[in-house]
Amino acid sequence: MIYSKVILTAAIGLSIVACNASKSTNPPIDAVKTASEPDSLIGKNNYANPVDGKVYASSEKFKEYTPDGGTRKPKGPNYVKNVTLLTTQQEVPGIVSIDTLAEFIKGQEAFVLKNIQGIKTVGRLLIQFHLHHGAKPTVMVSYDGDFDKNQLQQLDADLRQYCVNHRTKKDSVVYQMLFMVNDANYAK
Repeated sequence: MIYSKVILTAAIGLSIVACNASKSTNPPIDAVKTASEPDSLIGKNNYANPVDGKVYASSEKFKEYTPDGGTRKPKGPNYVKNVTLLTTQQEVPGIVSIDTLAEFIKGQEAFVLKNIQGIKTVGRLLIQFHLHHGAKPTVMVSYDGDFDKNQLQQLDADLRQYCVNHRTKKDSVVYQMLFMVNDANYAK
């Protein structure tokens, strides 16, 4: 399984946060082991997902995997901070090939970055993708910041159209991309 994560991180040039997670709607929650923000997930056992309202629980802690040589540097103040796999990492290669998933992620990243160029708001976009075998993907956009609702609705509609043919070979896979928008900490 390490092989799949190494290939995926190398292919997308971004860090991936993953573990042996199993979806659960009513697990016993230990607040010390639970994260509700994707950027505080590393080292936690549970993820109270702010996008779909579900709790993803695991006996193992979420870990960050980075490509050899590190992650690629952001080219501007809008960038993807990380990708979080919410499907059990052992299942992913049987659901969608790692190369195909990397292609989807890179395409979705480029599409979103192109479409948020004109946004002046500082904040974060957390976009969840749920790819299916025989159906259109489910895309959910969550945000932190004073974003214009019309711009976000347009991004959501355009992104759904862009992803309309993104499919798995069986079952489904869920992942999130955390976008930093006009990040003041961007090192020029």
